[in-house]
Amino acid sequence: MIRRSRLVWVVVLLTVVLGLPRFGRHTPDSRRYLAVAKYFRGEVPRERLSRAFASRPLVSFLAARLPPANLDFNFAVINIAATVVAYLLFIPYLKRFVTSSTELNVGMLMLVVSIPTPNYGSSVLSDPVGFLFVVIAVSFLLNEQYVRMTVAISLGVLARESLLTVALASVIDLVLGAWGREAKRWKRVWTILPLVSVPPFAVFLGVRAYFSDLPAYLWWTPSLQGFIRNISQPKLGWITFLLTLGPPLLLCVAGFRQSGIRGLQAFGERQARFLLSLTVVSVAYIIYSNIIRTSYMSGRFGWPFYTALIPIAVRMGNGTALFTKWLGPLSNRLFGVS
Repeated sequence: MIRRSRLVWVVVLLTVVLGLPRFGRHTPDSRRYLAVAKYFRGEVPRERLSRAFASRPLVSFLAARLPPANLDFNFAVINIAATVVAYLLFIPYLKRFVTSSTELNVGMLMLVVSIPTPNYGSSVLSDPVGFLFVVIAVSFLLNEQYVRMTVAISLGVLARESLLTVALASVIDLVLGAWGREAKRWKRVWTILPLVSVPPFAVFLGVRAYFSDLPAYLWWTPSLQGFIRNISQPKLGWITFLLTLGPPLLLCVAGFRQSGIRGLQAFGERQARFLLSLTVVSVAYIIYSNIIRTSYMSGRFGWPFYTALIPIAVRMGNGTALFTKWLGPLSNRLFGVS
């Protein structure tokens, strides 16, 4: 109990401390989120909004409804709170995949001490709230609680449309679970598929239809020009992208070089199918995000991938020198050992 309490409090403290230096930080997207919040406060006319950002109304609506007049402060408080809650919910989620407290500690270290925490965790954006709903939704998917998962996704798309990737992952997960099985399993799949797909996409399309009269400053179609721009013009986005995915991928590579896929073989059939489904849609989402005409490479597109990448990394790399000599002792000293 003492050790669990220490893990929780250190996660909370680290998340808040890492988020403070960039508390209320603006990005090029921030002014559009602020415009939506001001619209909900009646301070700007509807025609000044951007369709893409008005279609993510949840965080802006909450920021507009908080008592402080300073919207930057409201966004930052909402987002740092969402990041803290997401990380705390990640603890029981990660426990489903690990076999020791050291593996749990290393996974939480890679999650909390990562680029998204200071870079996006308290900024004027919608990504932290989106990540919170991703963690909630994938936890329900892992437990095969499809009604709760659908509710989480349907609410989450009001913050980030990336929540639809979880709906797609659930479809892949269901199909893989029924593949090669008896007809009864397929009947279950056809029963659940409308539940996990129709409500989230209905919300997604409905909110966009409501704001369809607004000008579109962003285009979500794939573009060769956008892809070339992203890979040929190194920027800060490149650095955040590499630093977001780099540490867990490095541990995966170290584990693969030492023992191949032996670490992955320790996963049960349910866990393996679940992680495979998440990985497929996460990789597809990262690729898509980096070839959109008006999107720039950024580590925030890799943040949701942590739900698959971190469990895989700690299991694949738990026998490497990087894990046993560095990450394990460091994380145990920080979080404690049960």
